Amino acid sequence: MNPVFQTNADGGRMSSVSTESERIICRHLPWLSQECSRRWLGNRFFCFPRELLSFRRLSVASSRLPQRLDCAFHWFRFLNGVFQSSHPDSTIIPVVPAAAGSELISRACDLFGFSKLLIRMPTDDGFPDRFASDDELRHWLEFCRPFTWPSAPGKATEILTLFVSPLCGGADHHPPAEPLHRVPLADRLIFSVADRICIPQVRSRGNISLLISSHLNDPDRVRVPLQIAADQHGKFPEFLQQLPSLWIPWKIIDSDNPARFSDQPTIAGGVRTIENESPDSGRLLPLPADNPLTTPTQWLCHWTRAAAGHWPGETREEYLDRLILASDPVDRSARATLSRIITDQRIRASSHAIRGSFGVTAFTAVPLTEFRRRRVFRNHRHRFDFEPWGIAIRSDVLSLLGARPVRYGSDEFWRELSENDRPFFQKATHDGITDTVEEREWRLIGDVDLSLLPRQSVCVFVESEADAQLLSSVCEWPICIVPDLQGSDTFPQSSETISDDGL
Repeated sequence: MNPVFQTNADGGRMSSVSTESERIICRHLPWLSQECSRRWLGNRFFCFPRELLSFRRLSVASSRLPQRLDCAFHWFRFLNGVFQSSHPDSTIIPVVPAAAGSELISRACDLFGFSKLLIRMPTDDGFPDRFASDDELRHWLEFCRPFTWPSAPGKATEILTLFVSPLCGGADHHPPAEPLHRVPLADRLIFSVADRICIPQVRSRGNISLLISSHLNDPDRVRVPLQIAADQHGKFPEFLQQLPSLWIPWKIIDSDNPARFSDQPTIAGGVRTIENESPDSGRLLPLPADNPLTTPTQWLCHWTRAAAGHWPGETREEYLDRLILASDPVDRSARATLSRIITDQRIRASSHAIRGSFGVTAFTAVPLTEFRRRRVFRNHRHRFDFEPWGIAIRSDVLSLLGARPVRYGSDEFWRELSENDRPFFQKATHDGITDTVEEREWRLIGDVDLSLLPRQSVCVFVESEADAQLLSSVCEWPICIVPDLQGSDTFPQSSETISDDGL
């Protein structure tokens, strides 16, 4: 290497840029003034391939998304619009793993054929936030120099990497404490590297709103186009009214309400929707006399929950692709999960939260009449327990298939169990966040193929008569309504009750 400058960490004499083959190392981002770069990012070094300078840099910045991504359909419509309206041959998309939505933005690059600029912060590579000596600076420079930037395997698009060093210099080079540097470095980088910024979602008084304010009030940055999306109601955050009107309003104009999916059930993950079905489109099957409401001790219930991610049998990539392509709303509500079970005629096993990672199907002996009383939101799990949708199966039928009650105990009890018994273990907790023993769980190893069970041994339960009517067109089993708290002594049913001989 023939460097243009000699490096030192204490702010001594140094040229602004050094090049080595396809690599550039500089004291500030070359598209920013030195003062602007330090104002936004502090006194740092940056290392990146020369090819980066030939791209337009389009950043997607966003406030945090909800845990259930299917509730962010409007966000995905804007993300889709970003890529559809840009040119993959000339545009590169910055991706900072610590920033909100980075996994989704990276996956969108793959789907739409865009090159990615992977931005690595000091902590990503095991460096401290600040250089303590010249040796640490030299170590960082040596770390960056041998790095290569290959194209993504099998793709024409490139993955370029921008390395960001720890802060340099002594106390006189500390960045200002308020307000910009309270924002995480990842978010500041997303703004600083871009020559165009798109924001599909922003919350008032959050990190992104503070960066928007700083951007619009910074004479060195305000010329960079800033597009801000309206919410699903076509409204913009009120705080924008107090800022210079040098941003671009961003709306999606069509005749549909993007939020409508959240109130509509979906069959088979969007393959067949029933939102436009007439309430009278299906005929409710009669309940047997000994149904889950009248003889609850003879039944075990598998209640469905909203899925925070992909369903069993669906890959993470498939789930993200459906969200990003945004052709249809994706519904992962508890009701949609039940719809999928009914359509597939299968309850799929899961190893989630099962010690030993055994794939099991879970049931509960808690009577259906108690579901509403036991429904409670678990903050640590970000979901409700005992959602009022699911499948009830006769306990004697499940026992013949190998279902067994869970054995509750301590860690020591787990170590004493045989390998055959361990799939049926659950750590006992009587106090604290949850009482696992009260869940009265049963488990069955593997899936449950509902199509192989006697028809009179299966019953679907739902929250309301309207849900029952909607599902009736695709459900071949009786459907009952979970009783409300006030009417727990009476059992509202979807139709007249008949004996088993009538099925």
